[in-house]
Amino acid sequence: MSDGMFFVGILGFFFVLWFIGGGPSRPISFAGPFITPITNAGQSQTGYGKKIAGSVSVGGSTISTGTQSGPSTPTTKILNTSPYTGKIFLDHYVNNAPVPDPNQEYLGLQVLNTVTQGIDITGWTIRSTVTGNSVSIPQGATMLTIGRVQIAPIILQASNIASITTGFSPVNVSYERNTCTNFLSIQSQYAECFAARSARPGFLSGNWQIYLNRGSRLWLNTGDTIELLDANGKVVDSFSN
Repeated sequence: MSDGMFFVGILGFFFVLWFIGGGPSRPISFAGPFITPITNAGQSQTGYGKKIAGSVSVGGSTISTGTQSGPSTPTTKILNTSPYTGKIFLDHYVNNAPVPDPNQEYLGLQVLNTVTQGIDITGWTIRSTVTGNSVSIPQGATMLTIGRVQIAPIILQASNIASITTGFSPVNVSYERNTCTNFLSIQSQYAECFAARSARPGFLSGNWQIYLNRGSRLWLNTGDTIELLDANGKVVDSFSN
């Protein structure tokens, strides 16, 4: 027998087996799913064709594949996220004082150490999604002087920290901490320290004391969700207690 006849005989044998097994009537002959090929940059693969019902085992659990067609669609989506998300973070420093005191209620902001540009947080909003309480971050004084104070937008740089107090500022303004702010309780000592040190390198710390100037507490000690929103109302960060 020639090699050609032997090869034809082999093909005929497999054809008979295929026909006995159902031939073209078998669902798998034409059923999907299939994956579209990538033919150009920027494309992604998608599924098409009818999926065959069945199940697969993953980590010891059985998952049904169902019979729906087409690629799957995500069931959840993060909405209203700020471009500053991941660059600045909101912390919770509320003190459980026996008597509710807005001067003992704090929030904290911290900027990521890899941020390359300053972040202007003046006009950003802090709000409770539970109580509806809402307040805007004010301007502040970079070079805090006794007497006439110049205020400007609060701009945080990489690694900067801001402590946000609900109550009133002892000097009627939010301010950037410096090497003399520990003397603020005695204004004459602060003025003397400021005159001696304000021109020295490292006088300003980059960290801020921000006051919301409210006479009562804004946030719940437990069961609250507090959000930080940027100037466009986008959610930068949040926490729940």
